[in-house]
Amino acid sequence: MEKRSSTLQPIDEDEDRRSSIVSGGAGGGGGAGLLTPNYAPHAGGGGGHSRSSTNLSSIKRELAMSQDKRREVLEYLEQQLTHIMSGAGKPPASGQSMRSGGARSEISTLDVLIQGNEKIEDSMKLSHIRFLNLAFQNHTPWVPFDPLTYVEGDVVQEPGMMSPEEFRDAVLRATGQHAIGDSLTNQIDELFSKVDNKNVGYIDWYQLVTYLLQKYAERDCKRDPVLSPFQSEPRVRLCKHNHQETTVKAVYVRAPSRYITFSKEGDFGVWDQADLHLSKVYKMDNDGDDSQKKTIYKVWVMDVIVLPDCSKMAVSTTGRDIRFFDISSTVFFEEFTLYGLPNVVTCFHYDCSMDYRVHMDSILTVGDDGGCMYQYLFSQARNKLFEKPPRQAKSAKTRVYFQDLRHLQASTVKVKQLERYHEEAVRHVRFYRDNEMIISSSGTLESSVVLADVTRTRAPYIWHIDKGVECFDLSRKLDLLVTGSVDHFVRLWNQYVTSKPLVVLKGHNTTVVGVHILEHLHMVVSYSEDAIVRVWHIVEQTCIDTIDLRFPCLLNRAPEHGSHPLSYFPNLNCILLTCNDYLAEMKLGTFTSFIIDYTVTHTS
Repeated sequence: MEKRSSTLQPIDEDEDRRSSIVSGGAGGGGGAGLLTPNYAPHAGGGGGHSRSSTNLSSIKRELAMSQDKRREVLEYLEQQLTHIMSGAGKPPASGQSMRSGGARSEISTLDVLIQGNEKIEDSMKLSHIRFLNLAFQNHTPWVPFDPLTYVEGDVVQEPGMMSPEEFRDAVLRATGQHAIGDSLTNQIDELFSKVDNKNVGYIDWYQLVTYLLQKYAERDCKRDPVLSPFQSEPRVRLCKHNHQETTVKAVYVRAPSRYITFSKEGDFGVWDQADLHLSKVYKMDNDGDDSQKKTIYKVWVMDVIVLPDCSKMAVSTTGRDIRFFDISSTVFFEEFTLYGLPNVVTCFHYDCSMDYRVHMDSILTVGDDGGCMYQYLFSQARNKLFEKPPRQAKSAKTRVYFQDLRHLQASTVKVKQLERYHEEAVRHVRFYRDNEMIISSSGTLESSVVLADVTRTRAPYIWHIDKGVECFDLSRKLDLLVTGSVDHFVRLWNQYVTSKPLVVLKGHNTTVVGVHILEHLHMVVSYSEDAIVRVWHIVEQTCIDTIDLRFPCLLNRAPEHGSHPLSYFPNLNCILLTCNDYLAEMKLGTFTSFIIDYTVTHTS
């Protein structure tokens, strides 16, 4: 497994503080789209706005910033330029005049670089930046404001807001040029248009600073190699207790720290997290009971999830039931079984509060093989999930029936059926309590991924992807949705733009069965059916690492995966992967990386 080295440097807290000052006065950006690195949060975020007479007061406040803050902005810019720009000279002494020979001493360097087809912003030196800063501070409009020619809605030019002609003159004076050719003129005008991304017709110092910082940050990010997050060999274990059956999913349980793996036929093993040693094996009662027909039949496990607030584990099976295991002690036992569900539950999501001072319902969201979704709202989850009927008071396992939930179990649980958006089985589901949004996926073109409001007050976002979606992950911090499909592609989407992906990442040779976004590293991990792990850099949109897990079972058997073969545990900083009857743990490195905050700045 090859690894790349990195020379990336961390951002300290002082730089973060300065970056907030730089970003305060920059102009607006675009809507959703390309992701660009951001030392200072990009001024504009999503949507942006143009300067007009209605916001002149905010412009005046920006221009009225104290001289100390202006000096702090310039110092921060110089510090970043010194770190990022290759070959930058030492800053002039603090007492050196900007209109003296400081800028002129570097004129020949600027001319040579521009003749070499390099952009003017890449050729600027620290002395040029200082001179431009003074030029903006001392700027007065060439054309005075004339109220007789003013039209409502026009942008009023204030001191510190340069027009294209004024900016061109300032750059020429900064470089000591008087008579220039078309090449340099065109580059200055092009730089102005880049900074004035809303076509207002004027730019100020803070817009220029923000653009230059982002420009140099992008160049630094592209120039330096990115370190793979996986810096050690994966730990691979055989699940002998599976009896060669496929592992459906691996989950993590705290206190004590341990993993639990479930096979398709209900064999689950408990693993010590520290050394990945199998400590216990349990056999789930694999007989489904249909009280109507009085028949016994074998069932398969579909999904597993831990309910941390009540120390329970929920397991769904093909018997149209959900089994709740008590995992609060070293001995697990089945406490409740919910029978008679409308369909087979295929996926879970659980939302709860671990703060015992906060009283709120714990919500178990499920998707089934009929394309339906339900929510179970437990009001007393920490004490009990269900009421125990009197006739079962002495029984170790309590049977609960779906049709009784609205009456006999109303004091502890409520059931809510959500809007149906899928015609086939729901493969993955996730619920966000803060904005009442739910996202789900299926294998159909008509409703590959659906992001909907459970209150039905807003129209849903529906993605139409050929052959549907096998897996997805959503990062609301990055406004990013990642999907994996049977066509071997990993697609990156803006979470509110369904028409076209930001980028299609190609590299896998088989179906992508698992994806996860590493928000803190701005990377995506994808897992394919042939047990290949790829790591993608979100900004560079390239694969930075490929890991072949080489499970021994693949030598004589075709790969087979459960419904959830990839699980990420942020508190452990690791990823668990399953294939056939094998388990692999991949630890993320603890290296210090150069982490940048990325914001959405363009719509296309």
